[in-house]
Amino acid sequence: MRLGDFQLVSAVDAPEVQQAEKDIVHASAELAKSESEYAKLISSPEEKTLWEAFKQDWSAYMAEHQEILSQVKAGQTDAAKS
Repeated sequence: MRLGDFQLVSAVDAPEVQQAEKDIVHASAELAKSESEYAKLISSPEEKTLWEAFKQDWSAYMAEHQEILSQVKAGQTDAAKS
């Protein structure tokens, strides 16, 4: 995902932005599949607590990703880089 965000802010034209988006969508789908499989394996309260913390952190990260994507699409790559 971070590589995808880097590709987004480094893109110099629309096809590069589209490819970065495509890569991010693919990575997100793979991660969602892995998350689903992993969640079934959680067996202790400590693991559940850690899993919940990860999900909260991941949600915050994805919100930031959406902001970067919006800025890139609006042509605000300097803002997206910061």
